[in-house]
Amino acid sequence: MTNSTVSGNNTIGDYSHGGRLRVSYGNATLTDSTVSGNHTTGFNAQGGGLRVRYGNATLTNSTISGNSTAGHYGGGGGLHVYGNISLTNSTVSGNSTAGDYSSGGGLRAGDGITTLINSTVSGNRTAGINSHGGGLAVGDATLINSTVSGNRTTGNGSQSGGLQLRYYNATLNNSTVTNNHAIEGGGGIGFSFGNYSQSLTLISTILAGNTGPSDN
Repeated sequence: MTNSTVSGNNTIGDYSHGGRLRVSYGNATLTDSTVSGNHTTGFNAQGGGLRVRYGNATLTNSTISGNSTAGHYGGGGGLHVYGNISLTNSTVSGNSTAGDYSSGGGLRAGDGITTLINSTVSGNRTAGINSHGGGLAVGDATLINSTVSGNRTTGNGSQSGGLQLRYYNATLNNSTVTNNHAIEGGGGIGFSFGNYSQSLTLISTILAGNTGPSDN
């Protein structure tokens, strides 16, 4: 999809996926495009703007904004991908998930590697009991020259206001994680629970102004 806009679409019903864009067993490529104001509603709603199942998503010079999911166990208010995600010169902002155990207000990745280059994830949120990853909830992640700011989780037991590292490792290089908020822990960056070997590497990176019990 190039020089395109997808906006104002809705899907309703349990297990509804992709407010307007849904790709299964394939890849999605967005260039100079905008996905905004789309919504999915229902139990386990996934990918308010874009849902890619068993494929990869590549966004360049694109914006994912103002999308949402609503429903318990929902995820990926802006986009939800089971595969690799690459954002270059792109923005994920003002997206949300609402519902108990929801995750990834802006972006949620199942398996795969999430890479952000010169990109911004800001002003996204999750709301609900045990919700997590206000900005991003991902597996492996690499952020280069990127910003995660002003994201938040709300609700009892909510964690990881900016970035939740769900399974594996994260490297942040020349990046900024600021002014994110969580109720329980990991205002800026948090880790999932479970028997996973996880690491966080920070190179010339700023963590500041994040709030939560562990204030990281």
